[in-house]
Parts: sequence; structure tokens; C-alpha cells
Amino acid sequence: MLRLPEVLLIAVYVAPTVWALSDILRVPTDVWADSQQNQALWTVIALVLPLLGPLLYFFIARPKLNETA
Repeated sequence: MLRLPEVLLIAVYVAPTVWALSDILRVPTDVWADSQQNQALWTVIALVLPLLGPLLYFFIARPKLNETA
């Protein structure tokens, strides 16, 4: 059975990844193309780097997507 520290650790890794993936997949493909960002690459980054990937997405790719949207 999982204890509270393990549950919190899982939540810290899973929640940002799910949040980033939902945001990555929500943005239309033409916005990705206009901002010269690669949607598939950011999806892989968010999945492979559980905590760092979502942070990189929100600080690097997301501002560029907001500029073109």
C-alpha cells in the first residue's frame, strides 16, 4: 500500500506532465506551425522528462504559442 510520501511524489511527477500534455494537445496544429514549434517533439519531451519537460514547455514553447495565437 502506498503511503502519503509516495502518493505526493507520484503527484508531483504526474500532475505537471498531464497538465502539459493536455495543453500541448489542446493547441491547434496551425498555431504550432505558425510559432515554428514542433508539437510531437514537445509531447515526447514532456513524457520523457517527467518534471523538467513540462517546466521547459511552459517556459519556452508556451510563450511562443501565445504570441502567435
